[in-house]
Amino acid sequence: MKNNNQKKTGRPTLPSEDVRQYVIGVRVNLKERTLLASKARMLNLSLSQCLRELSIQKNINRLVVPAVNRQAYAELSKLGSNLNQLLQLSYRLDRNAIPEQLINETLEAVTKLRCDLLGLNKAAKNDS
Repeated sequence: MKNNNQKKTGRPTLPSEDVRQYVIGVRVNLKERTLLASKARMLNLSLSQCLRELSIQKNINRLVVPAVNRQAYAELSKLGSNLNQLLQLSYRLDRNAIPEQLINETLEAVTKLRCDLLGLNKAAKNDS
């Protein structure tokens, strides 16, 4: 016979909305897993707890690139390619036809503009 006055042992039963019954599989390589496990250890959490905390509790700023910027980026890529072909032609004709400083400044400007279009310069500034 059971004694109904005996206290139940073990973990208390969670409300049904708190029970974790779904598994989400995430594939990572060895380097990524090692890094995740290291972060979890530093936070004194299990790997699952760490992933849950980092993904749910923390606000992740998603980089949204407007369609017009993506389109301009593609056009800028074509122009960069044409610029590269013109540069190669000028080298074949006369190595000193275009000053190296102008080439470097143009490359820097094109690279900066491409990053600006994708919002990468803002993201880098926010990270620091």
